[in-house]
Amino acid sequence: MAKEETRAERLVYQWSFAAVYLGAVVGVAVLWRTSGTSAVWELFALGATSMVLLGKFIIFAHLREEVTLGPWSMALMVWHIDLLVAFAILSGLESFERTPVLGRWLRRARNRAVEVLTEYPRLERMAFFGVVLFVLLPIAATGAVSGCFAARILGLTRLAGILAIAVGSAGTASIFAVLAAFLGERGEQILRSPVLTAFMLIVFAVFARVAYLKVKALLKK
Repeated sequence: MAKEETRAERLVYQWSFAAVYLGAVVGVAVLWRTSGTSAVWELFALGATSMVLLGKFIIFAHLREEVTLGPWSMALMVWHIDLLVAFAILSGLESFERTPVLGRWLRRARNRAVEVLTEYPRLERMAFFGVVLFVLLPIAATGAVSGCFAARILGLTRLAGILAIAVGSAGTASIFAVLAAFLGERGEQILRSPVLTAFMLIVFAVFARVAYLKVKALLKK
């Protein structure tokens, strides 16, 4: 059986969902009020470009003269987008699990993970930080979307999944913003470096190996 949310967790998730989406609407309204329609269109264009093409690398767009948003405003934007996307996906994943092929595989993988996490509660904390690290990695295919599926497969509740994605996304956005603010184009080149990608993959592999060894040790007890 998949792990069920408690009533308190469900309420916190629902209120957080509402707060994030309401925050997006209020933020756009405030921007329109203070900076005008052009600023709102710029925000929408940057957000769409981030979602479709550049991901968090959109934070470096402030280096172009025609972009008025600074790196920290960009970081806040992409973090908020990640939360909007994560809430939308996690809210619909239960329905997605009812699809014939991929849904069946996702259900089996998740239920197996939940069985292990239920039998060994200490592992749930490792699963949470595993999702945080997965989302934190500044490489392709490790953002909010794949983080949602990772959280679901590992048996995390929707609330725990959102928290893990929020922490990981905030960390990545902050790193990008710091590099954009202090190193500019050089920071973007560093992040796009295949050496950094290889290093981050090694870090993730080491984390996975350590987690695996801890699991084996717990199973032997």
